[in-house]
Amino acid sequence: MDLVEQARLLVERLREERLLFALAGGLASSTYRKNKRTTDDLDFLIYSETSSEGAARKILTDFNLQIREARKANLEGGPKHVVRRKSSPLYILVGRKEGHVGIDFILPAMPWFQKALDRAQSNVLKFGSLEIPCLTLEDMIIAKFYSLSNDSTRFADADDIKAIFESQPKADLGYIVSQMIALEIEVPLSVEKLVPSQLVKASKKIRKAFLNRKA
Repeated sequence: MDLVEQARLLVERLREERLLFALAGGLASSTYRKNKRTTDDLDFLIYSETSSEGAARKILTDFNLQIREARKANLEGGPKHVVRRKSSPLYILVGRKEGHVGIDFILPAMPWFQKALDRAQSNVLKFGSLEIPCLTLEDMIIAKFYSLSNDSTRFADADDIKAIFESQPKADLGYIVSQMIALEIEVPLSVEKLVPSQLVKASKKIRKAFLNRKA
């Protein structure tokens, strides 16, 4: 089964369950690049008024995928004892099975989740005949900054940032800066030369404020 067909089945299920959702990850990133990139999985923000985690686990199980957890401590490099106890917030449920399209469900505990999900509802993009709410350009950039800040070896994210800004997008830099400040997300050093100077200046101010608080 190809990626778009899996996305169609997944979107149908999400709508049947009356869940709020938005496409993120490689498939969504490709819409903001001149040159599309390949990806082997689907990434969706998912929200349920009852239990987002419960809804995500059920869907991944029904799609016959094996589930593993990615928590705050896993992604941000928390203490080993916290990682072992699984006591930090659950950010992502990862569904994988050999020979299948993977599915990652990003959960509400993710720092940039809420605004990204809300804004995506009015940013519906087409993939063939399939229409899906997608992360906006600005929220995609914030998500990439967050990811790279925690793991500089995520080269696909760095390439996305490079390709996105090479496409000279009409990005709302003011919104990106406001989210960087609110979430205390800096421009990763590996992509500083690839992004507008306004974002780099904001990043340096965030870093300076952080160091002053620690002093």
